[in-house]
Amino acid sequence: LRFIMEVEAGPSPEEKSKLQEWAGKPKEALVLGIRLTLDEWQVLTLAVQNSWGGQDSQQKADYLFEDLCDWFTKSEKAIKQSEIEDLLFEVIRDDFHVEAEDGSVEFMSKRFFQLIRDVKAKKFDGLMMMWKRWKRREGKKQDVIAQVEADKLDEGVVEGDLEIVEEGAGEGEQMEGWGEEGEEGGESAMDTEVKQQVGFVSLFTTTTTGEYTSAVMN
Repeated sequence: LRFIMEVEAGPSPEEKSKLQEWAGKPKEALVLGIRLTLDEWQVLTLAVQNSWGGQDSQQKADYLFEDLCDWFTKSEKAIKQSEIEDLLFEVIRDDFHVEAEDGSVEFMSKRFFQLIRDVKAKKFDGLMMMWKRWKRREGKKQDVIAQVEADKLDEGVVEGDLEIVEEGAGEGEQMEGWGEEGEEGGESAMDTEVKQQVGFVSLFTTTTTGEYTSAVMN
């Protein structure tokens, strides 16, 4: 019933604005779709969280994002789903030492292939669904961060000991890293607790370098 009511209500003003923006800037919409799709690949997320690809696991994930952006936005010939699948298999196996036998590589290649077709046809229903899921995850994360901060303060931890992620950092944001604790960009105790409570969190928590830093998430 709730789903039916949401459909009947139609897009919100914010969603209408995003749809208009994507229609006018399909390349940026495609880049955003690539980022959000990777964000929902849980095998890759686990590989980064657990450093299965070494201490530069986050950087390897960023490289995959940028490689896909270059390929999808600049290719002059039609991209085949099998080609996407081959690349994903190669990256998850060679860079992260994972033999993905859960069917996720095939599933993700289908999602990327459909994303390319949809954006080319200026159909953004699938992208909108991913964007809304991302917004819900970020909202949940901010709620948990606030609760963890309150709990720490109740326990007598001074505010200076906490690495607080600012809400609404927006474009170019830099949040907690995936490195070893104590390293630059490393993970604080609060970051770890937030991840444990939220469960599935955003893969791309640091700003990627290069041409595609402008993939607008908010």
